[in-house]
Amino acid sequence: MSKCLVLFASVVMVAGPASAGVVVNEIMFNPSTALGSDADFEWVEIFNNGSSPVDISGWTMTDLDSGSGAVVPAGTTIPANGYMVFARNATAFTAHYGSSIPLIAWTGSWGSGLSNTADEVVLLDASNTVVDSLRYDDSTDWGSDYGDDNTYADCDGDGASLERLLASGSSVDPDNWDSSVDEASGIPDADWPGHYESHGTPGAINSITIISTQSRTWAEIKTLF
Repeated sequence: MSKCLVLFASVVMVAGPASAGVVVNEIMFNPSTALGSDADFEWVEIFNNGSSPVDISGWTMTDLDSGSGAVVPAGTTIPANGYMVFARNATAFTAHYGSSIPLIAWTGSWGSGLSNTADEVVLLDASNTVVDSLRYDDSTDWGSDYGDDNTYADCDGDGASLERLLASGSSVDPDNWDSSVDEASGIPDADWPGHYESHGTPGAINSITIISTQSRTWAEIKTLF
């Protein structure tokens, strides 16, 4: 069984994206109270699912609230297969995740931030054309509220982020999203003794890209490629 999983993981890693484009890739919409305030630790990561760098000068990340919107400064480029993070509080983000993660020193207002229950995440280019968008909520469809029998903390306040499974998959399909499972933060999970909270994988490959496929049937997996 382990051999099959390793083989499948290798296939996922080398197959590469099926189409090019910049996509919303990971969302921390309800951070753990172990970190602090939502206002300090909310963030959104985008990923360049293409083979060429993309100039994202003047692009906007927004949740469509009045006064909301983080505007990318001029001269900002996201490399091929590269990541960029929009952080609601860049200082707090860097203090927790480190300074090596590509972080947009954006201008503009985040507004009221990301809702802990349901919200839109919209990425617009410099001409205000939608590049990518989705609407998440805090239901089990979107990786939240697993209950006591869950195998890892969920993304609705338990510390995990909401991660995209496949960059080439649908942005609006909840089956292409799930809670992060990386537990490298080293902060104990108050609701799950003996385990640690996953605080996502900003600036790196998503933790569920391979792991979450293990619970899917082969027929479901084949529809993802």
